[in-house]
Amino acid sequence: DYGAAHAAKYGHERYGKTYAGAYKDWKPGQKIHLIGHSMGGQTIRYLEELLRHGSPEEVDYQKQHGGDLSPLYKGGQD
Repeated sequence: DYGAAHAAKYGHERYGKTYAGAYKDWKPGQKIHLIGHSMGGQTIRYLEELLRHGSPEEVDYQKQHGGDLSPLYKGGQD
């Protein structure tokens, strides 16, 4: 889910491919370690930012236009 605001702003589909999870025994609330190299490190940092703080741009867009808001963009998932 690229987010409705992002998809509208950049003119592409909101959803891409969905892949099955690699670690089947993981459950919400369990801690994980994320390891990345090069741009993977920046991706991990941005994922952490979204999980903790969400995306104000996506929240505002959803309030104005309705529709679904992914939990990723709500934040509060420390």
